[in-house]
Amino acid sequence: KASSTGAAMVRALLNSSSTFASSTGGVSAKDEDWLTPLHYAAGSGNAEVVEMLIAAGADVSAPDARQGSPLKHAAGLGNAGTAAALLKHGASANACSNTAQSPLHCAAARSGASETLRLLLQAGADIEARYTTRTPLHFSACWGIPSAVEMLVLSGADIEVRDAVASTPLLLAASYGYSDTIFTLLHFGADVMVCTSKVGGPTPLRLMCECFDAQKEDVVTTVQALIEAVVADSCSLLV
Repeated sequence: KASSTGAAMVRALLNSSSTFASSTGGVSAKDEDWLTPLHYAAGSGNAEVVEMLIAAGADVSAPDARQGSPLKHAAGLGNAGTAAALLKHGASANACSNTAQSPLHCAAARSGASETLRLLLQAGADIEARYTTRTPLHFSACWGIPSAVEMLVLSGADIEVRDAVASTPLLLAASYGYSDTIFTLLHFGADVMVCTSKVGGPTPLRLMCECFDAQKEDVVTTVQALIEAVVADSCSLLV
């Protein structure tokens, strides 16, 4: 398993290729979770080791037991350096399955992963890809990552996209009380009157009130902003 200080050891193992390959399976070896050395290097953020493994024949598309690619592991930990190396060598920015989130989903839900998110978008990652019916924008709203929300929306993500229970990103952010994410979505025009498909389903304002904590200034400010947005939206219907 590669670490940030393991480049020299990996190089030594690769240089003794015949012994390494016969005793361990070499760069294609998999553990009980089907993780290869490249999965571990990608997740560790060690771009040098990633380059060495690929040069030695590692498969950049190798799936783990849940069909997760090495790029998915890099994206999930916000490792832009290893993500860039994998993309340079042909890794698919859209590797996804019913059991694995796409790399873009993973980066969208990771705080501090803006550079990885940008790399994936530049590489053509599907901004509306679905995992359990949710898009990357749903994920960034669920995890309260306003920087990811902004980047995705500016890159063309559907701000009113709905999941299987008709939740939009704004509804999800409100249900978790993520004030900064709510403000970001409102800034980009998210529908404040939206509710789930259920008759009488909750609106963002109702969801925010349900997790209301009068001791938290940001929550109070967010509820006030939602009320103002609802009033403004209602008034616009009368014009």
